[in-house]
Formats: sequence, C-alpha cells, structure tokens
Amino acid sequence: MPILGLKACAQLNLIKKIDSCITGNKEKEMLICKHHKVFGGTGKVPFKYQIKLNDKAVPIASGCRRVPVTIKLKFKLLLDNLVKKDIIIKIYEPLEWVHNVVFVEKANGDLRMCLDLVHLNKYVILDMR
Repeated sequence: MPILGLKACAQLNLIKKIDSCITGNKEKEMLICKHHKVFGGTGKVPFKYQIKLNDKAVPIASGCRRVPVTIKLKFKLLLDNLVKKDIIIKIYEPLEWVHNVVFVEKANGDLRMCLDLVHLNKYVILDMR
C-alpha cells in the first residue's frame, strides 16, 4: 500500500489544515454567567450530611501518596488556604476512614485537589430522594 503525502491527504479530505484557533465558547460563557450561583463558589454545603453505608462496609485507611517536590509548596499553600476558609479541618487523631488526596496541576499553574474515594464508594447507599 503506498504512503500518501501530506498534499494527497489534504486533497482526499483525510486531514484539514487549521490556520487559527479561537479559544473560548460564547454559549458556555453565557450559560456560566446565567447560572453563576451554580458554577461559583467553593461547593461547600451549609449543613452536615451523613453518608449511609451498607452493612458490609469495612473501613480503610489508605496510606499517604507522595507529593512531588515541584508542587509541594503549592500543595501546602492550598491546604492552608482551605483550612483558613473553614472548608477542611486538621485532624490530629486516627480515623477509621482515610482517603488519598489526588492533585493535578492545571494549565494556569493552580492545583486541583480531590479525594480518591474508590474504597468508600463500594459501600455507599445512594439516597434517591
């Protein structure tokens, strides 16, 4: 089978050359603006929520994941900021359930932090109200 050149691929509409790319999406921006209460803020709920677990639930305390040296300072600043905003609290005693923190560096350099709840999710009873 012959190998097609770039020009031939373009003529056969197998590839397309794009000279510029417009960033941003007006519809998305309008949706976010219209529903700013949903998309804004930290996502902290103003009440306590009890997660219901089935009878087979076995508590798991996951070991800590290593934080790469390149983001260690950003990670510490993020944690301190979340404590300061009363979104998370420091715990000094052992707990039955401990989950790993998952962090990703965003394109703008900020960190996105989540919990890896894979073990807990196995036992959650969904509340379908």
